[in-house]
Amino acid sequence: MKKAIPFLFLLISIPSYWGCEKNDNAVDTHPSEESTKQALHAFAKLLIADQKSEGELKRRQVELNARTGDQEFMMVDLKEPGTSLRTPSAIDQLLAQNPLMEIAYPSFAFQTSQTFEQHISQIQYYVVLDEDTEPEEVATLPAYDANGNAVQISSTFNENIRYAVVKIDEARDAIVQGALTTIKGKTIPASLGDFSSLMVVGNITYYEEATFINAQRKDEGPQEGGPVDPRGGGDPEGECDRPANKKDQLYKIRFSNKDAVKVIESGFKLPNVELFITYIFGTVNPANATLTVDAITTQVDKNWSLMNGCCWDGVDNLNQQIRKWNGLDTDIWKVAFVERDRDKDAEDSWSFGFTPSKTVDKVYSIGFPISYSFKKKKQDKLAGEVIIDYCDAAEGEGTSYKVYSGGNDGMYFRENFQTQ
Repeated sequence: MKKAIPFLFLLISIPSYWGCEKNDNAVDTHPSEESTKQALHAFAKLLIADQKSEGELKRRQVELNARTGDQEFMMVDLKEPGTSLRTPSAIDQLLAQNPLMEIAYPSFAFQTSQTFEQHISQIQYYVVLDEDTEPEEVATLPAYDANGNAVQISSTFNENIRYAVVKIDEARDAIVQGALTTIKGKTIPASLGDFSSLMVVGNITYYEEATFINAQRKDEGPQEGGPVDPRGGGDPEGECDRPANKKDQLYKIRFSNKDAVKVIESGFKLPNVELFITYIFGTVNPANATLTVDAITTQVDKNWSLMNGCCWDGVDNLNQQIRKWNGLDTDIWKVAFVERDRDKDAEDSWSFGFTPSKTVDKVYSIGFPISYSFKKKKQDKLAGEVIIDYCDAAEGEGTSYKVYSGGNDGMYFRENFQTQ
């Protein structure tokens, strides 16, 4: 057991990195809310017309589902290279209006006796979910029936109704070549070029939302925590039970049941759950006994039904893609899970704290409380938070942490080590 040691307590308040404010000198290139709303309605009508004529858009969706299992498609994915769509000019015009539009099928997982092709052939309503509308805040939603008639439907999600939902992709943003702001109106971070894009289509480059968050943090740099007093108290047995070369962590996330998913995600926002996972950690510089505090974000954009069940089979590992643990990082990291719903900042924020510790070169130990906060976006939900101790022994599948309780059970986060 490690010895009791004196702690130097530093209160570190980390500024918000969750949102970006537009630079006054930037050219405003993102679509207006009204033009986006019109484009979403036009996209819904185009899909209905294509469905009735057994067109190329339907064929493309069935093909993508067969290959990837996806049930949520960006509009740009429907414009297959080398394929002549029956309405190519309409697709190009809509892409020019807003290249982040997508079509999703939230009710498919509830129709277990159907194939995907059968399901989309029997859609009852094409729901238009614009950026101003939250299903939880209104009684009805604008939609079109299978014949293209404009209707208003209940905002209460009904698992027995076959929905298609036209909306803006919440997990991605994009930049038009030459623009100074993103499609969603964010200032482009100077460090963005240090990160990989998701894809490039024509003059548009797509990125995960987490990439923008991490690039902005890199622009800001880590927060200086001040000097650490090396007053002894080190552990003569070593710094950690787990060798540094086994601290490159992999994680898995699962929901215990359907009810647990719907606690943090509206039915009309399914089938994918967009979880943003932020790791907060300290790093020690033993040469001058100082420390800094930083954070990285990764994200999950995955069909909720593939994260459901009593076991971990079929649940993808999540790698710490941006920054891996190194020998000078504190042994305890805080992890926060946010289900992302909207890009507009709300007036409040989430704050939470923890006290990471570190034994340096078997000579001295430190501990420092951290207060971390970030702005929330409109309708974002804090799904939960956990503390990960990298000195825990990691064998086999590691440790399962219950992140939150909801519905009949909740969501779990599993730690798993990987040797290098």
